[in-house]
Amino acid sequence: MNLLLLHGFTSHPVLTLGPLPQVLREAGFQVSQPALPGHGTRPEDLLKVRWQDWLETAREAYRKLPEPRGVVGLSMGALLSAHLAAETPTQA
Repeated sequence: MNLLLLHGFTSHPVLTLGPLPQVLREAGFQVSQPALPGHGTRPEDLLKVRWQDWLETAREAYRKLPEPRGVVGLSMGALLSAHLAAETPTQA
């Protein structure tokens, strides 16, 4: 199973998800954890992006994953995950 992990608002994959990606990898999952636009750099970088940019980044990362695939998110990442699931109900 391939998993897309999405972090929360103002965070970064390493900060939000901690050891979870490594635990999942050790359990046999393939994990993708993109940094969403404006995150992991400077706070003012968030002023240059919209939520649609985050959703498009999530969509693109999800599309790149081979099947079978799933998506998991924390906080804002969970909202993006729910949106992806609604868009692709037979896949997410």
